[in-house]
Amino acid sequence: MINPYYDKLKFTEEEIKKEVHRVSVGGIWEEQSNLQLNICKKYGLTPESKFLDFGCGCFRGGVKFIEFLNKGNYYGIDVNNELMRVGVEHEIVKANLQEKLVIDNLLINDNFYVDFFGINFDIIFAQSVFTHLTLNHFDFFIQKSFNVLKTNGKLLISFWLIEEDEDITKDKIFTSDNFSIKTRYIFDAFHYKFSQLEKIIDDRWDIKLLDDYHPRKQKFILITKK
Repeated sequence: MINPYYDKLKFTEEEIKKEVHRVSVGGIWEEQSNLQLNICKKYGLTPESKFLDFGCGCFRGGVKFIEFLNKGNYYGIDVNNELMRVGVEHEIVKANLQEKLVIDNLLINDNFYVDFFGINFDIIFAQSVFTHLTLNHFDFFIQKSFNVLKTNGKLLISFWLIEEDEDITKDKIFTSDNFSIKTRYIFDAFHYKFSQLEKIIDDRWDIKLLDDYHPRKQKFILITKK
């Protein structure tokens, strides 16, 4: 996954103590971590679920998922070694989850190796991943994910979406509380239309646009394997 912003991340011990890494992945740590767990539970996550946190970063959602899931059912992939290192050494320790986290269930990779673990998942979750990637990346992810999801398995993915009648070539400003971001069609951060995502999804899947709350004005889509 090409994301130069994350490639540059490097945290000093002092920054880790100040939890600067939490800000680097978008802040609002507790709100977002609870949101991630709750939306996954709403759409079928149970402690017995095999779950892949795609773009797990420093475990903002991961600490909640690891605590909720049975030991060994949490898997995480991220592009950035530094974020995951800080997550393992700081966030997992802070949450006292060292005994529940299975290190062999984690992977640093930028090539969408969702099949690396040899596991058939119930849910694959991607929060604020494809907001930084192209539609080709999304299409590739869909193709790779099909073979590692159980029947009726689900993909839960967040996007910045614009209305169908908006000019996609124009910049869009999303604001909420003290947060503001400019999204574009050909540069990170990306926005898309739901109809574009629908065109990528073939008849092996069902796709649905959800109306669940997101503090950064992103929209979740639910894609279910038939």
